[in-house]
Formats: sequence, structure tokens, C-alpha cells
Amino acid sequence: MNKNLTFVLLGTLFLAGCGKEPIIETRHINGKTIFYDIANDELFSGEHKKTDIGEKGKFDREIITVKDGQAVRSETFYDQDKPKEVIDYKNGFPEESKDYYQNGKLKSEAKYNEGYVISKKIFSKEGNLTYDFQKGDHEIRYYANGKMAEENRFKNSKKVSSKRYTQNGILIQETQYLDDGFFIRYNYDKTGKMTNKCTYESVWAIGHCEKVSE
Repeated sequence: MNKNLTFVLLGTLFLAGCGKEPIIETRHINGKTIFYDIANDELFSGEHKKTDIGEKGKFDREIITVKDGQAVRSETFYDQDKPKEVIDYKNGFPEESKDYYQNGKLKSEAKYNEGYVISKKIFSKEGNLTYDFQKGDHEIRYYANGKMAEENRFKNSKKVSSKRYTQNGILIQETQYLDDGFFIRYNYDKTGKMTNKCTYESVWAIGHCEKVSE
């Protein structure tokens, strides 16, 4: 065998075998969590496994997939490896997340932009939608029967209107928010008939109300 080739092979084997068992340290830089292998003095890549005490003293297992020091995906499990939470990352920030009930049904799902929530939905254990949020657009809450309970509308991230409903779907209150801090609120009875109109100078002010003529 060529002596030079033998030297190269032995050198490669030696370098491959000199790596130490990773010791992971998390560092927070510019809003990101960086996973660093202090044993080998380098950014960590691979699976980082953790076990924490969860609900009712039970242990929750978490697996974080890391590439070049940044999380790509984290998965948390209930006992018996039932999924509890899954988060996908982009450039070190959460991009999408899903939470699950122990019965396996989806509990909530959210989307992010550089770590900030831009949309979120929450579901009951029966699978009914209870909350729907879209940043800069709308926020809706639902009763357990699936009927809309409250609807808020936004423009440029500022609330411009809101509506509240009974469990039967009847509008009972409507509010319009003005640019100068004033807002106008219309109240309705259980039949959906308007009863009065109130004007407020701010959320802390006492409103001036006038009865609506029949």
C-alpha cells in the first residue's frame, strides 16, 4: 500500500474518533435560541432530547432537531409518546406551532413571523373552534355550541369595530372606534332591537347615552 495513502487513512480515522460526547448549552442572541456544543466548541447539529415534569407530575419528553445551532423542529410528547406540541422553525424563529389534547385532538394552531404571532386558532376538546385570530384583520371568539360570541375587526393593527352576540346568535352590542379616541356603542335587547346609543371620549370615560326611538 502507498505510504502516503496509509497516512491519510489513519489521520482520517483519528479525527473521526476524537469527537467528544456533546454537552449542549443554550444561548440567547438577538431574540434567537442558539444551541452550542461546549464539549466540542462548535454549533450543535442533531437531536437534543429533554425531559421535564409536566401536568400532574408526569414527565413530558421533548425532542429538538437542531441544524447549525438553530432549532428546526421541536416535538413534545405526553406519556406513551402521545404528541403534545410541535413547533417548526425558520431562521431560528417559530414559524408554525400545533398543540394537542391528550385525546389526540388539535388544541390550537398558530403561525408566526419572526417569532410574532400573526394568526391563531383554538379548539375545544370536542374539536369545535373557540377562538380565531388574524393579526391586523380580525379576532373572533365562539361559544361552545359553535355560535359566534364576539367579533373584533382591525385596521393597521388598531381595533375599528367590535360586535357581541348571544348564544343564539343575536347581536346585543356593537362598537365603532374612531381615530380621535372616541367610540360609539350601540346596545340591543334580546330580540336584536336597538335600545340605546352611547358615545364615549375614552375607554375610561362615562358614556353619554341616548335612547333610540321606537
